[in-house]
Amino acid sequence: MSSESNPKVVLAYSGGLDTSVILKWLCEKGFDVVAFCADVGQHHEDFEAVKAKALNAGALKCVVTDLRKEFVTDYIFEALRFCVACERIWTSKGSNKCLS
Repeated sequence: MSSESNPKVVLAYSGGLDTSVILKWLCEKGFDVVAFCADVGQHHEDFEAVKAKALNAGALKCVVTDLRKEFVTDYIFEALRFCVACERIWTSKGSNKCLS
């Protein structure tokens, strides 16, 4: 399955139809594929099933990383800060200057 001469690629993998098809296609084109899944707090996501699906489609391995803390601190909090800043401008100026 894997050889030293095959190029290796990491695929951001969700387990859905699109990423499963591209994973299979990459394998058929001669790539060694490592699937990567990020756990950002998806509701009811079965990562064991996602791993199994990636391996069945031809991935060498599937790596699932828990990024919930980073997602909240680096993205959710930043989005909330932006909303608060826009709200301050909006209420002080009478219009939403962040969106103009």
